[in-house]
Amino acid sequence: MSVTRSKPTVFVVPHSHFDPEWILTYQQYLRRERTNLKMRLQLLQLEPHHVFCASEEMATLPLLQESDSRLCRDFREAVKRGQIEVKGAVASGELMMHAGESIARQFTLGKHLLERALRIRLDVVVAQNIDNYALCPQLPQILRQCGRRYLLIGVYQDGRTGTQYAIDPSSARPELWWRGPDGSSVLTVLSKPDYSGIGPRPQRKRALHVVHELMNVASRRAIFVFSGGDMAPPDPQLPAKLEKWSGSGSNGQLRMAASLPRRYFEALVTDPSVPVGQVDAITDHLGAFESRVRARQTSRRAECLLLTAEKAATAAWLLTGQYPHDELDRAWFGLLINHQHDPALACLRDSLMTHVMKRYRRVEEVARRVLEHSLASIAAGVVTNGAPGDPVVVFSNHRQSRWNEEGP
Repeated sequence: MSVTRSKPTVFVVPHSHFDPEWILTYQQYLRRERTNLKMRLQLLQLEPHHVFCASEEMATLPLLQESDSRLCRDFREAVKRGQIEVKGAVASGELMMHAGESIARQFTLGKHLLERALRIRLDVVVAQNIDNYALCPQLPQILRQCGRRYLLIGVYQDGRTGTQYAIDPSSARPELWWRGPDGSSVLTVLSKPDYSGIGPRPQRKRALHVVHELMNVASRRAIFVFSGGDMAPPDPQLPAKLEKWSGSGSNGQLRMAASLPRRYFEALVTDPSVPVGQVDAITDHLGAFESRVRARQTSRRAECLLLTAEKAATAAWLLTGQYPHDELDRAWFGLLINHQHDPALACLRDSLMTHVMKRYRRVEEVARRVLEHSLASIAAGVVTNGAPGDPVVVFSNHRQSRWNEEGP
């Protein structure tokens, strides 16, 4: 795609945001999303100029795993044709509250599970988290270790106060080379005006207004804007609309095209004017992290218990050659669905929080079962040489030695 300074390209990215729990339950949202997914895949088959950014494709993994494999086959073929760009993460996870392991697993386990479902290898370089309440300062380090070079995040605007947060408060630019404390950098873009962009079925007046506002602050080499929203169905007319609206900028030097995040970043990365900076711990919802403390405590307990179970299972695998891959993957998937920004902050009504808490309990049950079985397998291999009395085996999941000449 040719991009010059005199003729900026507006990369319009069609997408749909999926919340596992918000107003409805996870299962209710999945039933609604099935219709949208079928419409998108049919449209991509009929119209080669259409593209789609699967912002939350892993949260909808159960749809791809159904006995009717046609959805999975059509999704896989669209990915191979380059019409769908996958996120390779389980959900738009909360990026501030959890241990770093949860944030990393959103990206590593998400990619692994999607590759297994689609039966193809994926090259995912763009991390997306378009709806979030806070940002972790170490995110560039985590993302680079997960193979992501670019980051696409969303603006959250409070409907009551109109307040927004920015990745660089001193600048109106949406782009930044975000440098982490260890020196790792990711090219980061903040979607403006929000993650709906020009809307799911854009009209000319609003679309051009948004684009012209972006032209005042964004890179002259590449401009990013979404077209979509929550559970947004596809717009069959989008490519034709964008072609018609091209040339509507000042002096007719504006090009708009339906595209995907990776294509946008590959154009932006050549722009030397993108500033470099660090991002502090940003939150636009002060007080949100203190609501429903029991849910936060259960979340951390489940996460730490799952990590301990993995350590024990790994030690047992060295002795037995058996490892509960599927069981632990399912437990992590349930935990990461709960670590999506809305369930994680427990900002749901009581009836929905009941589903969230049940999911936490299932994760804990799996973790305890794996832990007990693994420790029993290890203990069974301990040789006591017929010593009198009942032998006692003490396990520690710490790296440091806990033993000295006087005993533990």
